[in-house]
Amino acid sequence: MFCITDGKKFIKQDIKGKYAVVNNFNLADTWDKYDVAKAILNNSVSKPLRKLMYIAKCDNGEIIKYSFCKNEKDIQKENKENLSFKLDLYSFENDNEFQNIIKGFEMINPVLKDAGKMCLGLQQELIRLDYALEDLKHYQLKKKLGTVDSYKFKKISDKIVLRRLSVKNQLEVLHKINQYQSKLQTEVNDICNIINDIKNRTYKPRVLVDLFENNNLDIGVI
Repeated sequence: MFCITDGKKFIKQDIKGKYAVVNNFNLADTWDKYDVAKAILNNSVSKPLRKLMYIAKCDNGEIIKYSFCKNEKDIQKENKENLSFKLDLYSFENDNEFQNIIKGFEMINPVLKDAGKMCLGLQQELIRLDYALEDLKHYQLKKKLGTVDSYKFKKISDKIVLRRLSVKNQLEVLHKINQYQSKLQTEVNDICNIINDIKNRTYKPRVLVDLFENNNLDIGVI
């Protein structure tokens, strides 16, 4: 038989199906197979408890450390060795100039995604402006305009021509963006991933684990 323990406390499944700690071995869950106990420890026991627990062999209420399992001291030692701490500040956090570069890269992806939609809208507007110029041409042929109306006609025509030029220039840029969108997005994602990795970087103490874990400034270094 096998149980999950820290040497003093034991794991038992409660009425809600969750695995919790009990102090009495007689109330603890036991399993016939080591693999079953191991699967429950690795997948069903909460992470904080999992770090403290190990699988032990039990016989008539007596707990025997199982030879294939790590003992309590080994587990605690391993947990100490694997401790890492989130850094409150990453190296370029206070560099405003570099922060602007980061913000620029983080804004590129939304721009690339919107470029296709914007391009489609401008293409439709360009068609409408071309039709408007065609209408003006036919109107001018049909009507004899006086001085005042000619001035108004020219004002409308100039406004459409200028807007058409602006739309064409925007489309020229957007077509180029769309041409390289896939490659640009891959490279920008790569840069953004590096930035996120640095922001989430942790530090693993080499020697002064107690200093980081318990803020123990009285620790002996030498």
